[in-house]
Amino acid sequence: MCSHDKSLHPVIRLLAGLFLLTASIQAMAQGVSRADAEALLTQLDRAVAARDTDAITAVLSEQVAIDATIRMGGQTQRFTFGKVDYVQSLEEGWAQVTEYAYRRDNQTIEVIGDKAVVTADVSESTKILGQGFESRSREIATIERVEGLPMITILVVETDFDVRPR
Repeated sequence: MCSHDKSLHPVIRLLAGLFLLTASIQAMAQGVSRADAEALLTQLDRAVAARDTDAITAVLSEQVAIDATIRMGGQTQRFTFGKVDYVQSLEEGWAQVTEYAYRRDNQTIEVIGDKAVVTADVSESTKILGQGFESRSREIATIERVEGLPMITILVVETDFDVRPR
């Protein structure tokens, strides 16, 4: 070692610390902000209201994990979906619907690290094969950046269905 190494050592440590801080800030900047989550949810709400499965597909990551618990008539069923199965299920269901209304309420967005977690109550009313249905759901969605874009990576839904009189 030469005598300059000792004086450079604190400078190198300082530069390394600044580099790590800058890298950390850049990594956080690439996370999902509240504004990102709000924009994605607006896009999703429009897509659902229009029953536009292509637009819904655009906000779901390829690896999305969807867990749905549905209660109806005293029975409970649990479903797990990947992206393709979920979109196919929507298409098949909406093909039977003659009336449809959708509303999101009580929404909260919490940014945790590089993710946003959205909790909301969703109300839907529909008519399927002449029979009216109403549902109330509690949804928890995790939004993360996937290939630079905010996407839903996890969706957990608990839904109560009620049959409306004809």
